Parts: sequence; structure tokens; C-alpha cells
Amino acid sequence: MITDTKLRKSLGKKRDDIETISDSHGLNARISQAGKVSFFYRYCSGQVILATVLQ
Repeated sequence: MITDTKLRKSLGKKRDDIETISDSHGLNARISQAGKVSFFYRYCSGQVILATVLQ
């Protein structure tokens, strides 16, 4: 579950690996090793397509 609290705590903090948090409707938040948060949407129309929404 993507929560505001989880994202704010992770923003700007260094980490060992990339973390991906998802909700049940295809929206995902990816937290990079540098602590940068990117949002992307996963949907399927014959094949899985990832579209970055905000970075």
C-alpha cells in the first residue's frame, strides 16, 4: 500500500537497493538507492506496459 507517510520517510534517504511499493490498481512508487521517488503505472493490453507518471 502506498502511503504518504511511507514516501515522506523514504524521500532523500540512501538505501542499499531499489524498493517498489504498489497499490491494487496498477499504480507503483519506486524508491531509488539515492532516495528519489518515481511513480509509474502498470497496465496490460496484450503485453505488460510500464508508463512513468512522475519522476
